[in-house]
Amino acid sequence: MIQVINQNNKPCMSIFDNITLNVLDQAIKTVAPHAAVDTVDYDKGIVYISHTYNQGTPHEWVNHKFMEINVASDSVAAAFYDVYTRVYERCI
Repeated sequence: MIQVINQNNKPCMSIFDNITLNVLDQAIKTVAPHAAVDTVDYDKGIVYISHTYNQGTPHEWVNHKFMEINVASDSVAAAFYDVYTRVYERCI
């Protein structure tokens, strides 16, 4: 489940709707099956990407801050592009 942080109601970036956020998560999984959108911090304008290691084994663990992508001041479309592109560049 994707965690969303917006405590002060003054977001630094445009707000993703649930459908767009799920599409972004699925797009990331097409290039990096073990990566996922972990947390969207609207207060800081950061999208955190997690990575699951040893998936399906007793030694499975998740790095919840595998990537921190600054998307402050971005529109939804620009943030989507920034996040997807950064994951693609790092994982492919």
